[in-house]
Amino acid sequence: MLVVIDLYPLEARLPRTFADVDDRLHELSFGNRVRQDGETAKRINEFVRTIEELAALVPPDALSGDIEDRISWARAFKTIQVVDIDMQSPAAKGKVQTQNPGDDEFGLRDFSADTVKRRRDAGYKLAHERLTPIFKAA
Repeated sequence: MLVVIDLYPLEARLPRTFADVDDRLHELSFGNRVRQDGETAKRINEFVRTIEELAALVPPDALSGDIEDRISWARAFKTIQVVDIDMQSPAAKGKVQTQNPGDDEFGLRDFSADTVKRRRDAGYKLAHERLTPIFKAA
């Protein structure tokens, strides 16, 4: 299982200061990386599925130890399920909004104890809501 917690919004308020622009640049950079990692996981799953289907077509006695080892190695990279926990998207998209980049004076740069605690608690609650049904079903 791959659990992805996306802290950075695709949509945000318009930057008004250079600090806001810098924040937004980082949000987009990190957020895009998270989305790219999710797409990479999907491609790896497809690649491993192709390897498994091709291996099933080969008679077992025709597979050498080296090929069997490489097939086993490829299977180690398969992600069974990707769970996206988005800390920013509005509930209208089927997700709970727990953090808003404009929710405090300093946006995502606010690392005060109260803000960190609030964000940690909100993230824990959302992760618990999203993961509990998955683990109960397993």
